[in-house]
Amino acid sequence: MRTALIDIGSNTIRFVAYQQDRQIENFAEHAGLIADVSGGRISPAGISKLVKALTAMNKRAAELECDTVYAFATASLRNIEDKRSLSDYIRSVTGTEIDFISGEQEAMYDFAGLRSMYNESSGAAFDLGGGSCQLIYYERDKVCEFKSLPIGSLKLYTAYVNGEIPTEEEKSRIARRVRIELSKLALLKQCGADKLYAMGGAGFALAKVSAVLFGGDGKRLSCQELEKIAGVTAQELLSIVPKRVRTAIPAAVTMIEILKFTGAAEIEVTEAGVRDGILHSRFL
Repeated sequence: MRTALIDIGSNTIRFVAYQQDRQIENFAEHAGLIADVSGGRISPAGISKLVKALTAMNKRAAELECDTVYAFATASLRNIEDKRSLSDYIRSVTGTEIDFISGEQEAMYDFAGLRSMYNESSGAAFDLGGGSCQLIYYERDKVCEFKSLPIGSLKLYTAYVNGEIPTEEEKSRIARRVRIELSKLALLKQCGADKLYAMGGAGFALAKVSAVLFGGDGKRLSCQELEKIAGVTAQELLSIVPKRVRTAIPAAVTMIEILKFTGAAEIEVTEAGVRDGILHSRFL
């Protein structure tokens, strides 16, 4: 069985095709849809980006002879007012219906994806995207606490940064906002986890920056490494992660605050995430 998942995020629209649970294709378009959503509505330009991406991805799914194509939207579109009209229009033009999943659903799919790859029965994880961040704490194979917070890296950049990368004052404002949002969690505070799993592209991007500039291993990030990343220049980011120049430092600041809040020693980046959870929960 072949399944194609189309993940419509705040920053990218990603296509992943699977043969059972093995990836056979993976590519993304950097659409930046969060910039096209305002006042609960998506602009005509944003709709055009969606139509273009979904049309191309549906074509590729047909070429790969996928049995199922499932498109879902996370923080990029979950808060728009007229989801039904948008879904109807997109379906009429592209043949694909969009499933708008809630932050809580996204967190639970993240957990399912994590458990599909790791045998650890207890731990903590977060999925930092462009528009939101899902945090999960689990013990004995049971989710004890999960929350979706509006502190995505692109959302924080848009709200607090005027230039290409944040100033020291802007980083402080981002950190304060993250601390306020984290205070809504109870069990995750000083939870005792040795490490946190980081899902999503931001973790991999920051691990790459650390490896290139500071000799990191490309898999783990400490608070000290993240603080170094938070001080790099736009030119350094452009040479390493050109598509994340604006969001890398807000992501680093967010991860620093998450580490401090949980008391964990380090972050381990993982390929597990919402798509794996959806694949295993819905299609396998």
